[in-house]
Amino acid sequence: MTLRLPPVVAGSPFAHRAPDITAVRLLVCAAPQSQAETLLAHLGQEALMGLLNEATEGDGYVDIKHAPVRYTLNLQKRTETSIERFGLTGQLFGLRGRDVAFVVERVQPDPDPSKDAGDVLTLEVAEAVPEAASYVPEEDWVRRQLTALEEAAQLPLVLAGQAFANHERQWLAWQAEQDARPYEVETEGVICSKCESLQVTGAKCTVCGAANGDRSAATASTASQTTRAQPAMAVRAIPCDAAIGAPR
Repeated sequence: MTLRLPPVVAGSPFAHRAPDITAVRLLVCAAPQSQAETLLAHLGQEALMGLLNEATEGDGYVDIKHAPVRYTLNLQKRTETSIERFGLTGQLFGLRGRDVAFVVERVQPDPDPSKDAGDVLTLEVAEAVPEAASYVPEEDWVRRQLTALEEAAQLPLVLAGQAFANHERQWLAWQAEQDARPYEVETEGVICSKCESLQVTGAKCTVCGAANGDRSAATASTASQTTRAQPAMAVRAIPCDAAIGAPR
């Protein structure tokens, strides 16, 4: 049975995402003279494995500026009645035989998920065991792999792809803004004194049939409405004696 860190909820879009690091075994222990070691002295050494195995979801972050790299797990244990949050921070490094070690330095209840802890990293192993491990730089294949990925991200082809994606995203946002901008349509005409309908041209009202002579001069007015859901419409009425074909 494989163990994935951080765990992913069934049905999540991240469930099909390939892990960044795959290993045979994960050796988990508390760092000497650390907060985690003091805490586990009271809770028991098996408590650390229980936190990893009982977590139902979470996030994992890696900071490769350190040697060995630092790994942060913000995990959740969700049940039908409660949600328990906790964080594990420590050193992550590779071992001989395609194993990996996670030396926990700090166990934090209810960590701040908005705090920047590095780049996202997922880890998948065949099994996890409580066993101490020592860091040997020459065997640390994890840091070499992550450093190679970081260098590959700066290749010209990758940078060009990122620039194209950013340009397309900005263009789509600009196009959506242009589509949502209101516009105005202006219509001129006379208002019938009987039905008060706007008439563009003609000797008779197209609504009630009244002749031009039956119309009284309308006061010039402008009505406008602006909305983003529908186009804006501006209407301007003029006196009937100024209409085409109207008698003076």
